[in-house]
Amino acid sequence: MITMEPKIQSTTSTRALRSKIGPIKAYLFKASYVISPITPSDLKHSMKGAYKSFLSKTDQAYGHSTSTINPKLYPISTFKQMSLVVVPSFMIESPFEIVAIALIAFLLILLSMREHRHKKDILDTERNMAEEVIRLREKAEESNRLTSAFLANMSHEIRTPLNAIVGFSTLISESEDKEEIKEFAKIIHANNELLLNLINDILDMSKIEAGILDFLYTEVEINELIQTLWRSYRFKIKEGVEFRTELPAESYIIHTERNRLSQVLANFINNACKYTFEGMITIGYEIRKDNIYFFVSDTGKGIAEENISRVFERFAKLDSFTQGTGLGLSICELIIKHLGGEIGVESSVGKGSTFWCTVPTRK
Repeated sequence: MITMEPKIQSTTSTRALRSKIGPIKAYLFKASYVISPITPSDLKHSMKGAYKSFLSKTDQAYGHSTSTINPKLYPISTFKQMSLVVVPSFMIESPFEIVAIALIAFLLILLSMREHRHKKDILDTERNMAEEVIRLREKAEESNRLTSAFLANMSHEIRTPLNAIVGFSTLISESEDKEEIKEFAKIIHANNELLLNLINDILDMSKIEAGILDFLYTEVEINELIQTLWRSYRFKIKEGVEFRTELPAESYIIHTERNRLSQVLANFINNACKYTFEGMITIGYEIRKDNIYFFVSDTGKGIAEENISRVFERFAKLDSFTQGTGLGLSICELIIKHLGGEIGVESSVGKGSTFWCTVPTRK
């Protein structure tokens, strides 16, 4: 603790003044400043003579300031309060002493402000920590809810094709009609494919979320990629539906993950094939600033406005009569986000839909 003790001394000016105006002015002693771990009332008991009398007579007139010292901010301090006793300016001879008193007062104000700021910072930190705990708890609860829903949906989706496979396998063993057996075999094959796609989708989703799905970036010629997809799906289009491409005259090359981008566009085409019974399906792309805009549009049944927001949800099935895993589009969303792009859909009931995604020209 550093204590600046009061300087009480008789001066030439005060002696001269006292000789002129008598003993009643004997209180006029020089008192520069006091910083002490005790209060002014304690000072009065510890001082002697004129200065003690002066303090008792001027305490209310000129006042004092007391600041409580925060032990957290100043752990080496051995006192809990610091007092500043202000004396009238005619008691001080040196301008330096006036400056010193002002600086000390300023110091006490700073100490008080710093302590207030420290308390505010502590409160802010505690409030932020409480909010973070609430956020993490809500996130954990949401994760548990999604996991439970995922397991429930997955068990249902797996059980459906398995039941079909087991059931129609039994019918085949009991039937003697060749045409009937052939039809049952087609149903079993379709459900086998559905089950395999479901397992592959679940594995892809888990790998993407775990960050272990391979993304091998190469230079990809877009026109060639689109033409390959067109050749692969032109025979899967329903009779009476035209399947065409819209491509720029000059091909464009981007640095991206070819297989995953093909997976997304193939999923768009599959959805268009399911719901388009007449008209056309178009696949193409446009160059938009630093992104490639891919699209697959159709003239199918379209999606109701209230269902558009659910299109990319897991296990979302907007048509209960159409077979599918309900994971394809949600996986597409994860892939496109990983590639640094965006994904979306525009649709109107009875007019058709356009599924689109963007991929940066450079990754």
